[in-house]
Amino acid sequence: MVDYEAALEYLGSFGKYQKLKFAMLFVMQIPVAFHMLAMSFLAAKVDHHCALPGMKEAGFEPQDSECALNFSIPLVYNEDKDDWEFSQCSRYSDVGIYSLGNLSCPYFADKNETGERSATKCDQGWWYDRTQYHESIFTEFDLVCDKKAMSNIAQALYMLGVLLGSVGFGQLSDIIGRKKTLLPCLVLQIIFGVATAFAPDLTTFIIFRLIVGAACLGSFLPAYVAVTEMVGTDKRTLVATWCQISFAFGLMIMALLAYLLRSWRHLQLTISLINIPMLPLWWFMIESPRWLQSQGRDEEVERIIREAAKVNGVVVPELVITMVYYGLGLNTSSLGGNDYINFALAGLVEIPALIGSIYATDYFGRRYPHSATLVLGGIACLFTPYLAPPYVAKHLNPLSITLAMVGKFAVTASFNIIYFWTAEMYPTVVRNVGVGTSSMWARVGGVISPFVLLSDTAWGPLPYLIFGVLSMTAGAVALLLPETLGVPLPDTLEEGEHFRRKKPNPPRGKEVNEQEMRLTQEDPTGNKV
Repeated sequence: MVDYEAALEYLGSFGKYQKLKFAMLFVMQIPVAFHMLAMSFLAAKVDHHCALPGMKEAGFEPQDSECALNFSIPLVYNEDKDDWEFSQCSRYSDVGIYSLGNLSCPYFADKNETGERSATKCDQGWWYDRTQYHESIFTEFDLVCDKKAMSNIAQALYMLGVLLGSVGFGQLSDIIGRKKTLLPCLVLQIIFGVATAFAPDLTTFIIFRLIVGAACLGSFLPAYVAVTEMVGTDKRTLVATWCQISFAFGLMIMALLAYLLRSWRHLQLTISLINIPMLPLWWFMIESPRWLQSQGRDEEVERIIREAAKVNGVVVPELVITMVYYGLGLNTSSLGGNDYINFALAGLVEIPALIGSIYATDYFGRRYPHSATLVLGGIACLFTPYLAPPYVAKHLNPLSITLAMVGKFAVTASFNIIYFWTAEMYPTVVRNVGVGTSSMWARVGGVISPFVLLSDTAWGPLPYLIFGVLSMTAGAVALLLPETLGVPLPDTLEEGEHFRRKKPNPPRGKEVNEQEMRLTQEDPTGNKV
């Protein structure tokens, strides 16, 4: 039987061959980020009010629209903003060509009129502010008022697709291999991603997006597991983290694309077609050597080793993390300021978080950094809503954005750690199933997240408080999981069963301290004092 772990001793844990294959997978995973958080722009919410019948016929010019609005739309009290604003779901029933034609401008809105004039629902449709977002499913399918929750439901069902993809494609990957699973998932992303861009109604949009969600995880998880199985023990954290960094790059690119393409259909079409250039890269991928080894396909493992030698020469936490991660990511528009900059910052902050998690986990192990980042993210979430209006002055809003980014930083680091930590706990023969099942529960968090965001209708800060409490609780639970730093990946079920009995190498800081203690106990001749 070929010992791939032993072969890495002379090939190098992460030689040129592995780096080349990893770079291909890195690029192929960037579009996954586009789809995962695309609803921030596809379903962008904008200011709106009832369309006013007869405005054009009454001879109103655009500069006079404020006068007509003051006369036509009742004022309602917004408790979160502690101010009066125009109703988004009703208009005065006496508004028409005649009343508008006889209106004397300027006309000032009066909240006392609300009880004096009868109001009706928006029976003539809605007017939307298209200054920033020219078209989104929010405006095209009128996801307002009685249908306000539909965009959240659409995102929840997308995450349900991600959940199904985690389980289904995770199982398939352990049966037919990582590489063979990846190709159909890339094709599904393209086909149904493009179909989503031409969806004629919301139901079709949701169904197609659900399939895209399944395909996204079906391409990400096998690639993620493959890169951790391709390298040596000392490089697992590095490559696993860089897989997550590809996601951060995707978020920043997505912000640029959304800025350039203000129509949701154009944006959806673009992020789907981007996968087409990724297809040729698939042909140059290799199957996971460890998976091939677990299947007894030693000849193929030997071929990979020979190719590498030619190139190298002789040289419950997941559920909560995902809920908080997507909750913060999908809620960037509520932070105030520029939506595109907020979204890009949310992607940018992931890079130092992911790189920092490499050093933290190599020095302190997996368990303590993971717990600490969850607690830090929870604390940030608890305080974020109280640093925004109406609790502080509007000019202090950057404080809220900063604290939200601290929360995003922390939860991103914990997201990365739990991914490769989970992969390290399962034996090769069921690693993708294990990671897929764990990811399934993570996607339950993704399904729940949009509904948590809806709780702001009851009380503005409530979503952040829920995220904060759950994040801190998950940080405490994470301390119960086994440490895996320095432990070789288990290949068989038997090795997996005895995993907890293996004594991991001490974190680097502890190892250095122990060495210093031993040195102080010896004299220069090497005899113990």
